[in-house]
Amino acid sequence: MNNKTSEMLYEYYRFSNKNHLSRAKQIRFAGLGEFQPASLHFIQLVAENKNMNVSDIALELGISKSAVTQLATKLQKKGMISSIKKVENRKCTFYRLTEQGKELYLKQQEYQKGLKAEVDTLLAEFSDAEVESAIRLLYRLERCIGEYHKQF
Repeated sequence: MNNKTSEMLYEYYRFSNKNHLSRAKQIRFAGLGEFQPASLHFIQLVAENKNMNVSDIALELGISKSAVTQLATKLQKKGMISSIKKVENRKCTFYRLTEQGKELYLKQQEYQKGLKAEVDTLLAEFSDAEVESAIRLLYRLERCIGEYHKQF
């Protein structure tokens, strides 16, 4: 393994570990409670995509269907979403935001706006071509490592 490969894998796993820790961190929204980033992503998907079912949400979030169901249960208990079953297929579940969920979505959008501004500042140091290369690299690296892990 050459030094660039070793450095890339080291940085990938370091980033991945920090990301994992940050995903466990609760983000507090005044008057609404604390939520993990995965719950906020769930809320965003439901708000912006009216016809996503459990499988669609799992695919989009990169988690299992059972994890989606667990997130949904937590969000329902907090009064943020309601579930809807199709009449023609009772196994197919969709989610809708409650009024409180819509309020959380708006606050989550403000949070995202702040995060995007921070990332925009960081990316301003790089050319568009460098950013596009980095995006392609991250996408391919994630796929490569994911496929390799399936072997074990």
